[in-house]
Amino acid sequence: PEVSVQAEGITRLHEALRGPQHVLLLFQGLDAPMPMEELAQVARSLESSYAGWLRAWVVTLEPQRGGPAVVVDPQGSAHKRFGAGTPCAYLVRPDKYVGCRLRPVESSRLLRELRGRLGAPKL
Repeated sequence: PEVSVQAEGITRLHEALRGPQHVLLLFQGLDAPMPMEELAQVARSLESSYAGWLRAWVVTLEPQRGGPAVVVDPQGSAHKRFGAGTPCAYLVRPDKYVGCRLRPVESSRLLRELRGRLGAPKL
């Protein structure tokens, strides 16, 4: 998707999807956003479990929340484009097709989905 965002070395959301791995986009949500810390913890845990196979990004509206693995969506255009009115997760396959969309964001559901696609996580 051609949506303007802000992240380390990234100005368009499609740039966050580069690479040979699956990409997990964790949207904070427009209405009743999920706490940033909770999403960041889910992202770190899953990315660590699937190192080399998964890249996780937290997509937030909060400009002061920039940093590693964070995509700032200042106008909410990425949230709107992905229908992320409430917190949700998109798993994008390496061929750039959406593999699944999960709402609400629950680490156990995400782990089940990843296990089905990528096998058991590293311990």
